[in-house]
Amino acid sequence: MNSYAPRAVLAGLALGALLLAAPGPAAAGPSTDDIHRALGIDSVAADYIVLVDTSSSMQGARYAGVKTGLLSFLAALAPEDQVSLVTFDARATAVWTGPAGRSPQRIVDRLPKEARGTNTDIGLALEQAIRLLGRDGAPTIATVVLLTDGIHDPKRGSPYPFDKGYAWDQLRRTAQRLTKDSLSGYAIPLAGATGAKLLSKVVPGTVVLNPTAIDRATQLLEQPKRKVQAVKARQRLGDDLTRGVVVTWPPEAGRLRAGRQELTVVLRSTTAHIPIEVRDLVVSSDRPDVTVRPPDTTVTLEPNQSASVTLAVEWDPGAPTWKPWDTTSVEGTFSLSGRASTPWADALAADGMTFEPRLSGGAGDIRGTAQHGRPLWWLSFLAGAVLLVLLGRTLVRGRLRPAMLGALVATAPATRERTTMPLSGRQGTISKATAGIGGSGRVRGVREGLLSRQARIEISYTHNGSPDHTETKRCSPGESVVVSGVEFLWQPTR
Repeated sequence: MNSYAPRAVLAGLALGALLLAAPGPAAAGPSTDDIHRALGIDSVAADYIVLVDTSSSMQGARYAGVKTGLLSFLAALAPEDQVSLVTFDARATAVWTGPAGRSPQRIVDRLPKEARGTNTDIGLALEQAIRLLGRDGAPTIATVVLLTDGIHDPKRGSPYPFDKGYAWDQLRRTAQRLTKDSLSGYAIPLAGATGAKLLSKVVPGTVVLNPTAIDRATQLLEQPKRKVQAVKARQRLGDDLTRGVVVTWPPEAGRLRAGRQELTVVLRSTTAHIPIEVRDLVVSSDRPDVTVRPPDTTVTLEPNQSASVTLAVEWDPGAPTWKPWDTTSVEGTFSLSGRASTPWADALAADGMTFEPRLSGGAGDIRGTAQHGRPLWWLSFLAGAVLLVLLGRTLVRGRLRPAMLGALVATAPATRERTTMPLSGRQGTISKATAGIGGSGRVRGVREGLLSRQARIEISYTHNGSPDHTETKRCSPGESVVVSGVEFLWQPTR
């Protein structure tokens, strides 16, 4: 045993401050506690084995300080965490094994009211800790905390008479066979010379804390809980730290058109928990005739969610040719890149984790076909030519078929009765209704040629209405002709 009593209350309060000190918010994103809550790490149980020296040297203010600190420590644990409280002096006894729950006082009350034990057998305490760590159903995240003010001082007959030897080697081998995702050790010496560092014999990497001032003690004693929280967070994240963003190109990239158009690519986060931000998007192409401009924005991706990004694409197929149906094609590759990160970066770093998401699937194929000739020009040309032909025909027809003016006087051969038919337009019908004579026929304006100035009329007539007896003659202004026995006189307008 060790009779030194300084630092008692200080060490106890340091243990109580184990969980009360919370990290401040990260400048660039949520705090570590924020992401711990988001991950729900309290639902991941951890195992705490707390070894408390109850030898008589601990009595008084030192033991009271340990109880006070232990109460604060337990109050800050998640209710699902498992706690084993072991007292040791000449022997080691597990006074509590079970969930931390919501009433830490009932666990602290399992400690003896006073520290009156003889000897300080740290070997038996560690043996009990290893046995508890290996119990059925024990969580795979575990921490052993040793509090003692004395050196290893076992009673006669202890399997650990010294601080090394066969029994210690066996204890270390048993500890090595434990299957744990994480096993940490923290030794808290409550006096100047103690055997606290013996914990490192069975738990490699044990941190020996030395609370020499209350502020420093608070920082140091925060380590066990923070270490467990980090391990819980890593376990909850799983393989999220190796995931990133998948880029999916639309089918339209394989049906590119000439000129300006838009393509919408999809960015999909493959993480289950970590949000991702993608900024500084750049799209390059191995085709100098295709330019792509991404938006100047930051794309925020929640876990396992997607976001669409609209790209402005322009394909310049070059100057068109004179071949009416000539086409040109394009074939190449797009490459989208950007800077992916997470607003959780600082908080993850505080837990010793690094997340550097990458974009995969950034390359996309370019394909397209465009009309390179001038079909519209040629169609316009042909349409113009046809229009000119039609216009020419109309003009020629109008020239060769002038409008008739005046009247046509018909004289019946038998009665010499005269009837008058007004002339208008380019053509008229001769009938009983129009000319007052029997038979049938037509009259139209004519010109002998395009250069002829003289307009004449052409009369086609049959007196009995039979096409076989139709007779055709032309007549100048003021002249008369006899057609099928009827005399016709053209009286032009004066």
